[in-house]
Amino acid sequence: SPSGERLSGAITSIWPNYSLRTIWDLFVHNHMLKIREETYVFSMCEHPVSGKARDFGRLSMWRCYGGASRPVALVINPFRSSFIQSDAVGMYTFPVEYVVPDGDGDDGLENWILREFCAIADVLVSNRSQLSSVDPAIAAGYMMRSFHLMGVRSKHKAFEEEKEWRVVWTPYLAGPLPPGAIEITNYFGYPQKILRLNLGPYSGDGTTSIDLSLNNILHKVLIGPASDADLVRHSVIAKLEEAGVRDAASRVEITNIPLRTSGSRP
Repeated sequence: SPSGERLSGAITSIWPNYSLRTIWDLFVHNHMLKIREETYVFSMCEHPVSGKARDFGRLSMWRCYGGASRPVALVINPFRSSFIQSDAVGMYTFPVEYVVPDGDGDDGLENWILREFCAIADVLVSNRSQLSSVDPAIAAGYMMRSFHLMGVRSKHKAFEEEKEWRVVWTPYLAGPLPPGAIEITNYFGYPQKILRLNLGPYSGDGTTSIDLSLNNILHKVLIGPASDADLVRHSVIAKLEEAGVRDAASRVEITNIPLRTSGSRP
């Protein structure tokens, strides 16, 4: 694409033996397989502060991830979690960018990755004199990480209603995992290797500390479509109290959304 050519030219003007294609080939052949095997993603969706979705949650999310067996949504306070700039946990948090894979999107704007290519090119060109002394292998490493994050935060525009955010952890890039963080479990009928995020305080040398304890980050719990919403609510309150959440009962709300069984669907 013209944007790709622009970025490639900016790279070559600083490091003559490198181009966008060179860095991409290094990424694919040396790192892609390990990154694909060892990238863990946790998804959330924006919860509005006003409107019906504030009280009921997003119906599409209840249908896709909730249902009769999982009618619970945790509403997390982003100002105590996602919006804190900290490297203590070793994860990236960002909103999903919704794109039309080929050509221009229906809003007339370019694919956001192409706009990102242009932004990186502009920064390279404006800082050419300082960057010329940087080891090109180090610069390529940073750009490979950018490519990785661009890919993992992209989704088809048809899913835009979800307003998804993702938390991404790639130990291959972030460093070794704490003991016991990885486990094998059964999700939706398949054995899967998962990375378990401990909800507690995190701190590290030279990083901003962050408290991800459930008591600190949990705003409220919504009980969605369920045949026994009261029973679910009492059980959730008991588990929250067990986890040390203060005022647990005041944080758990029943939405009273009716449960539509499979027999009632048209």
